[in-house]
Amino acid sequence: MARIPELDFKIVKAAHLQEDLSMEMILLYIVDGKARISVGGNRMNFGENGILLIEPGFPYEIDSAGKNEVTIAEARYSPELFSRATGSENILLCCNSETDRIHSYEDLRTIFCELIRYWIHRRNSMSCLTASVLLKLLDCLLENHATHEEGDAPERRSEDFRTREIIRYVLENYRSEISLSSLAETMYVSTSTLSRIYKKHTGIYFADFVDQVRLHSAMLQLMYTDSSLTRIALENGFSGASVFSRKFRMAYGCSPSDYRSRHRDAAETEQHRKEQQDNALLQELAERPAFTGSGDEARELPEQRVTAEGPEERQEVLFSGKDGGKPFTQKWDEVINIGSFHDATLANIQYHILYLQENLHFRYVRLWNVFSRKLQITDENAAGTYNFSMVDQVLDFFTEHHLNVYLDIGRRPDTIVRSGSEIVHKEEEYIVFEDRGSWEDMLRSFIQHIIRRYGREVVSGWIFEASRDGIHDSEEACYYFDGGKPGEYAAAYGFFCRLMREELPEARIAAIGAVIYWDWDYLRCFLEQCRQDKLLPDYVSIILYPYRPYREGKTVSKWIAADAGSEREQVGMIHELLDNVGIPDMKVCVSEWNHTISDRNILNDSSFRAAYFAEKLGETRDSVDLVCIMTGSDWISSYADFCGIADGGIGLLTKDTIGKPGFFALQLMEHMGDNVILEKEHVLITRKKDRDYFILCSNLKWFSQRYFLSGENIRLEDDPLNIPGEVFSDLKPLKITFTVADMEAGREYNVRKRRIRDGEGSILGEWKKLGYDRELTSQDIRYLRTSCYPRMELVRQTADPEKGVLSVSVTLDANEVVLIHIY
Repeated sequence: MARIPELDFKIVKAAHLQEDLSMEMILLYIVDGKARISVGGNRMNFGENGILLIEPGFPYEIDSAGKNEVTIAEARYSPELFSRATGSENILLCCNSETDRIHSYEDLRTIFCELIRYWIHRRNSMSCLTASVLLKLLDCLLENHATHEEGDAPERRSEDFRTREIIRYVLENYRSEISLSSLAETMYVSTSTLSRIYKKHTGIYFADFVDQVRLHSAMLQLMYTDSSLTRIALENGFSGASVFSRKFRMAYGCSPSDYRSRHRDAAETEQHRKEQQDNALLQELAERPAFTGSGDEARELPEQRVTAEGPEERQEVLFSGKDGGKPFTQKWDEVINIGSFHDATLANIQYHILYLQENLHFRYVRLWNVFSRKLQITDENAAGTYNFSMVDQVLDFFTEHHLNVYLDIGRRPDTIVRSGSEIVHKEEEYIVFEDRGSWEDMLRSFIQHIIRRYGREVVSGWIFEASRDGIHDSEEACYYFDGGKPGEYAAAYGFFCRLMREELPEARIAAIGAVIYWDWDYLRCFLEQCRQDKLLPDYVSIILYPYRPYREGKTVSKWIAADAGSEREQVGMIHELLDNVGIPDMKVCVSEWNHTISDRNILNDSSFRAAYFAEKLGETRDSVDLVCIMTGSDWISSYADFCGIADGGIGLLTKDTIGKPGFFALQLMEHMGDNVILEKEHVLITRKKDRDYFILCSNLKWFSQRYFLSGENIRLEDDPLNIPGEVFSDLKPLKITFTVADMEAGREYNVRKRRIRDGEGSILGEWKKLGYDRELTSQDIRYLRTSCYPRMELVRQTADPEKGVLSVSVTLDANEVVLIHIY
């Protein structure tokens, strides 16, 4: 690894590491495993994400505390650099995450993860960007973990400070003449006192320590350079080669020349072995979600706000009925994603569709893969004669229950994923058309068939989308027929658009299901061509998840965003693109939206998802025209490994029709008023018919670095109600006090609060009371259906008889959602 002078960064994996004399200041970060670390005779135990500072001049030893090796990241700084950075000598750094309960270490962990991404994606080489992040790490260390000696007078400094000053002085000056008397004079003590202090704290005499430092540096030069013995002696502060040789022999039992000849080959072999280990470790770390972003992307990320647990945060909100008045429109309550067309043939899915319609009042159901082998439309060879009977079964069900269809005619695999890189199940079910003509014939026949069967007026009220699936890492998924090429999606869309304008001119159409971070250039070119050809869709559709992309060659990897503003940024990017193309008024549809792509993430079942919905839907409400939440039912992600009542599926309902916190968050939001009174962080206030106030409060917490390291694999076995501190950046409660002006003086008002939180009234909280039992009886299931509801409380409060104001307070736990109704 190339090294910039005074700075170094590396990652090592071993069962045992030892350094007899540290010449630099070392900041250690435990990436993986457990470690026992001994420094100066003190032994400490560290787990994953542990951080420890080792000061220069001290020996240290690291042993793996388990059967497996421990992986450690090391950031090293020279004493000279540290002195220049501090500008003062009376500073001690105290950095030990295992014993320090005062400081937060999340800031250091965040920067370490950034360093590891650079190390991986710049192929183990030091760069100026890496050096800049190392300096940011040092700045964070000095800002948050420095201790200043009380009193600036040198004669009043403690022995601990003086010992470190001696070590720092030697490490900075060992190449030249060292004078203990000069150093003692600057510290306002005698030479004998200074020597005694050093011996007391280190166990060796000052002169012996100077020799240790000089010989250690000389030994490294013997092994890794071709410098002469005389030059090595002089460069390391010895008066000549003879003095150097004598002291070297006393310390190592052989002459410098013999040591060089014995250890040179061994050093080269060790270096080769180390390079092989680094390459293997690079591959291992590159697969972790926390480190799959490149250095360039990492540099562009906003800083993550990280705070430690502590006292509640407080917020005060003053408003009155005279404020605001802007109409409150919700963009999420029109369409719900259900799954593939074949999924909708199943009775359990159909039951959930009706349940969602009754309770959340969706008017559209979004489906995909209408041209599926499972629907037995064709034998893939015949053209002109098609069996649409299974398709009709689904569409009959929707029309009978007065539901509209949002139909994606695109191609996508049947996929269940545990994380971005771990697939539980994947099956291609799309019909492989022989050529473009066969696909066009099928599509025309299908459109004409549904017009004849359901009538032009009914079908004109549906939404049709031609998507280009670029998120399932399958090249063929972008194309609709065999032998597809990159340019043929545009041709397929052109046929689709002309057909729809000819057959169903009043129907709304959408394209292309883009992920704006990595589809920006393609989407820009596509829309420019559509504008020129006068084939623009009614909606540009995007897929919205809080992931950042990393592109290496043709491969695009996804990793969860370290900041909580990714969704807002992506929506802003699509509007910027539409402005650039010259179609700023085009409507934006979010065709798929959730906080994760994982179908096995227990956070899907938690109050976090409720808080995510409450904050993010409000955050993007005025910037999009349609939001399709992913997805209605856990049945879409059911598979052999899905054996509990809630195993992290992506649905709003469990397989047993138990509403999850996300379901109830949407239900609460549906009760909001007609006009927006006030909108700010954590709070949305609306009013209904100039009477009732509805206040939606949420305390969303974003993810910590430990969550990134987990690969989103938060399992039920981890007991999710006991691990939030390992998942989120902080768990501080939030107290909000609302002062409502212009109320009727002296009048008594009802204040009703509905709460969504994990501890009670949620699927995880109530199921935990049953021991997370996977073999529940039908009676147990009925109990959970009736108990998993937001908790409600009602109090009566009187407005101030003189001022006519009403004060209402609420305290929210981490990721809790509360709807306050004042009437």
